[in-house]
Amino acid sequence: MPVDLVAPGTPALRAFVRDTLGCTCPETVFDVVRRGERALGSGASFIRLVIGDRLLVYLVGAGAGTARVVELAAAGLRDRDASGLNRFRLVVGLPAGAAQAGELADGFAAAVAGDPKAHLHCVPAVACGGI
Repeated sequence: MPVDLVAPGTPALRAFVRDTLGCTCPETVFDVVRRGERALGSGASFIRLVIGDRLLVYLVGAGAGTARVVELAAAGLRDRDASGLNRFRLVVGLPAGAAQAGELADGFAAAVAGDPKAHLHCVPAVACGGI
């Protein structure tokens, strides 16, 4: 099992979760944040954040195509449920002008089958800096 760094949330992480992702979690959830890098069976790597033992965030770079988003969505749902967390958010950092957000959203929606506590966020890659 990979080792996670456990520390309070940084101001950059708080701003990202609140402003970029639109999370309305109480301030206390940022007291304990677990962060680690993971890899799926396919070798796809991503950053895994657990914020306040409530919110699971997978953060992946622009190389994520639809197949990887589907794989990450399925893994995130399993992880969220096995860890007893409330919500799962998959964040894909895209380069400026990327036109793949709609295709990724379709793949994610199919993978999560309408789960209201799972969300995809396609954000500019620069918004992920400092996380």
